[in-house]
Amino acid sequence: MQKIKHKLWVLLAGVAMFAAVFLLTGMASGTQASAASAEEVCVHEYGDGIVHLPDCTSGGYTEYTCTLCGESYRDNYTDRAEHAYSEVVVQPTCTHEGYTTHFCTVCGYEYTDNYTAALGHDYQDEVTAATCTEAGYTTHTCTVCGYSYADTRVEALGHTYETDMLAPTCTDGGHTTYTCTVCEYSYVSDYTQATGHDYAENTVEPTCVSYGYIEHTCANCSDRYVTDYVSPLGHDFTEEHKQAAEGQIGYTLHICARCDYSYVSDFVTSGDNGYADTPNPDEPEKPDGGDETTDAPDEDGEPVNPDDGGSEVPDQPETPDESGDKEPSELDTPDEDDEQAHTHYFTAEVTLDEENMTFTVDYFCECGEISDEVLQVIALDENGNEHVLTATDGNIYDYSAFSGYYEIAVTDSLGEPLYYFELRAEGSEQPDEPDTPAEPDEGEGGGEELPDEDPDEGEHGEEKPAEDTEPENNSSLGVVLIVVLIVLAAGGVAVFIVIKKKNKKDKN
Repeated sequence: MQKIKHKLWVLLAGVAMFAAVFLLTGMASGTQASAASAEEVCVHEYGDGIVHLPDCTSGGYTEYTCTLCGESYRDNYTDRAEHAYSEVVVQPTCTHEGYTTHFCTVCGYEYTDNYTAALGHDYQDEVTAATCTEAGYTTHTCTVCGYSYADTRVEALGHTYETDMLAPTCTDGGHTTYTCTVCEYSYVSDYTQATGHDYAENTVEPTCVSYGYIEHTCANCSDRYVTDYVSPLGHDFTEEHKQAAEGQIGYTLHICARCDYSYVSDFVTSGDNGYADTPNPDEPEKPDGGDETTDAPDEDGEPVNPDDGGSEVPDQPETPDESGDKEPSELDTPDEDDEQAHTHYFTAEVTLDEENMTFTVDYFCECGEISDEVLQVIALDENGNEHVLTATDGNIYDYSAFSGYYEIAVTDSLGEPLYYFELRAEGSEQPDEPDTPAEPDEGEGGGEELPDEDPDEGEHGEEKPAEDTEPENNSSLGVVLIVVLIVLAAGGVAVFIVIKKKNKKDKN
């Protein structure tokens, strides 16, 4: 097979060589035949020829061409023409030399000559001073072309600090502020913890009308709080009886042994045989069996002066008010030596209304005078948070928004404690303010004391407690419960029997 392929390739190569030789031989024969016929036939006919003018790059000549066969030749040669130059002068700069450029306007040929040296930079210097954070340097700037560079570097100066130390307080920490005296840059560091309060205790003893307490005052910041309230002691009165005399009214002077507070009461006239208790103004006492010489009123209702046998009626004294403590008028005021000025001592009293979750604060003197001073009421909850309460009309304070245990302190406008109590909100009982038991009512059976609940009277007027009906109600309720239990038990037994029968059927 290889031999057959080789023979085929040899055969193809031979055919190709034969064809190439044939083509070359035919072309050569044709060319020689054409040249021979032309030499033999063409008689050249030249015209005037074409004249080529000289330019910047070549000379001129005349070219003659045969009009029959196209043969041509040249003669009448002339020299090349000169360049038509135009000049451009380039001025020197700071960094480049100057020169003149010549270029031909006909052919574009050009050349350069007349070189001049570069001018160099004309520098102006600017010094930048160093700062606390930036380095200093000198900038050199060319006034002609604007080129610049920097040198002469100076390191940054760094900050020059001034310190301001803030000392710690009881509640706030301290720190130090560093401020640069050159650029005013500042920062804070060197923090210290708060010192905390340094409390000193001052025990304030209770008085007749004000609470005692322990006052804790910080020696550093004057922060203050109060604990350990002690109730007021109350007045310890001694009585001094001023006997009535002619033209003077008698009275009782009550003086507190602890605080010198005093008030007067029980006014009497000279016709009362000296000192006497103040009568009830609503039901004045009427003497029994007095004669005309006594202090009993006469037929006209006027008192009789026993000193003159009833011939002259003395001045009518003023009737005391309901409290029995009204001071005498200008006509019957005791002598200046016996008169003692009254000083008000106000006491705070709290009335609690648990049903409406309110309480009322009254601030009054024992003489009945009510103070118009604005009191402060502060509630302290279980977490130590303070809540300031504001009174509504009638000095009523609402604590319905409270929940939990609270300590209530009532103070005057200067912060002095007046009253202290505790309460538990949401209907809980007030531990320090027990309800005052109601006064007993007199029954029909000879004034015997009755229980707090309203009694139901029997047929014979005997007391019958309201709780007598409770056993009957309980017994009725028990009967109903027993019946319900029996019905439920019967139903359970019936269901059990039905389920058991069904199981037997299923097994069968």
